[in-house]
Amino acid sequence: MIQRLTALFFVAAALISTSRDGLARAPSAAAARTAIQRAYDSILTAMRRGDVAGAMSAFAPEFKATQGGRTLDRSQMQQSTAAMIAQMKRVRSVKEQITSFKLHGDIASVTLSEAMEMLVPAPDGRNHRVTVRDVSLDTWKHSASGWKCTRSITAGMKMLLDGKPIHGPR
Repeated sequence: MIQRLTALFFVAAALISTSRDGLARAPSAAAARTAIQRAYDSILTAMRRGDVAGAMSAFAPEFKATQGGRTLDRSQMQQSTAAMIAQMKRVRSVKEQITSFKLHGDIASVTLSEAMEMLVPAPDGRNHRVTVRDVSLDTWKHSASGWKCTRSITAGMKMLLDGKPIHGPR
């Protein structure tokens, strides 16, 4: 009897071990946060290089962005990103910070604060300093291809032109 129970115990332990190794495990919060931070960094690096495809690589096919009541799909966001990159002469500085991070299985909710300063040429030939500060509420989903952003809602934005407030898209 004890031998049978012992044998069953080892068989059960082997099955549990095998089934755990065969399952895709949800990422840890620390690993997820690090991977998502790297994705944000890669978006900014691509933008500085003028690489629209690279900047868009972190966004899922079903991506949606909402700002001021206006929603863009991934294709529209790609067009908007390309237009912004085409207008920039140089990115002077970028600061970003994940201020809130919550992981629920393979979904991460992130609050991101970002400040970007860039030089934009005007029709008169002079360069103007544009500063954008925003806070976004982003949703990321983990899949076989890694972390992809599926949703971004701009919770607040402030834009300055040569240090003076301007109003962005509403």
